[in-house]
This record gives sequence, C-alpha cells and structure tokens, in this order.
Amino acid sequence: GMLRSEAEAAAALHHPNIVTVHDLGSAGGEGWLVLELLRGETLEERLHRGPLPGPESLRVATEIARGLAHAHHAGVLHRDLKPSNVFLCDDGTLRVLDFGLAHAFGRRRIDGGTPDFMAPEQWRGAPEDERTDVFALGVLLYRMLAGELPFPDDGGRSATSARPAPRLEVPDLPGLGPLVAAALEKDPVDRPRDAGAVVEA
Repeated sequence: GMLRSEAEAAAALHHPNIVTVHDLGSAGGEGWLVLELLRGETLEERLHRGPLPGPESLRVATEIARGLAHAHHAGVLHRDLKPSNVFLCDDGTLRVLDFGLAHAFGRRRIDGGTPDFMAPEQWRGAPEDERTDVFALGVLLYRMLAGELPFPDDGGRSATSARPAPRLEVPDLPGLGPLVAAALEKDPVDRPRDAGAVVEA
C-alpha cells in the first residue's frame, strides 16, 4: 500500500547524513529492516549531559538539515524528527534515523509525531509537508542551544497556541535566532519552505 511504498522510498535514500537501509521486507505480518551498523550515541543521550555549544549546535543542525533536504528533494518526509532519531557517530559524522519507517511499519505515534517536536498542523490533523519537518528541526535547534524546549512542558500542546516561541539570542551566531524563530512559526506558510532553504539560511 501507500505506506509500504513510502518505506521503500525512504529506504532508497542514499546520503551521508541518512542511515543506510540495506534491506527491508516483511514475513508473517512483521516488518523488518537491515540497517548499517553505527557506533556512537543518539543526540538525546548527548543532550542529557547538557546543551551543545553554539558552533556544535550549528554543525549538528546543518548536517540534519542536509539529510532532510536530500529526503525532501526525493519527496520523502520524516514526520518524527527528534533527538532520539539523530545519531552522533564516534567518527564525527551524523545520521538521521527512522525516515517515515516507524510510520510505514505500523508503529503509530500520536497522529504522526512525538508531542514535544510536533508542529501545530500535526496536532490539528491537517496535511503535513516539508515545513512540518522544518518545525521539528527548529525545536531541535532551540533545544540544543537553550538546553530546554521552546514551548513549556505541557506535552508540546502550546505549539498550537498563538504565542510564539521565546526569542533565542546566540551572541556568536547572530543570524541563528531569527532562523530558529522562522522555523518555529505556527503557520507553515511563514516557515522556510523545506530543509534545503534551511541549509541555505
């Protein structure tokens, strides 16, 4: 079905910042994946030790955005970008994990996302597009730089309120605050159009 072809499209992505899927299939109603072996830790594990310095946050966000841009160009959305889906390899490289694959294999999340990283349109059940991933990337970048989430801990629901995210001031990277604010706009029309636009910015 559609989800199956989505999984195959995701598995066909080949980019240095996206985990390589060597094989996928299903047997007895269970889906399986063969992924490249990665050594290191997730961004979630890294963030438990404290916020990332500005330049490191920028590097990580840029690599995530490059992987996402490649996927968006191929017509694939991630839909569940969050720190546990970003892997920091011991060799200094980064891979984005789980491109639409959990979705395709029937592990349904809360209407297609993880609450703290869900865009307003996901909460509303409105159509998702590349800008939904851009919002999640904005939350990630905010979380890396500020050491906390942009919307207070109410399970992310304040993403649907009219209140904008708090402004980030990054002294050594003055253009970064406005970019994060743009990614976190409540109306998708006001966000960068896709991850490629984020990479350029």
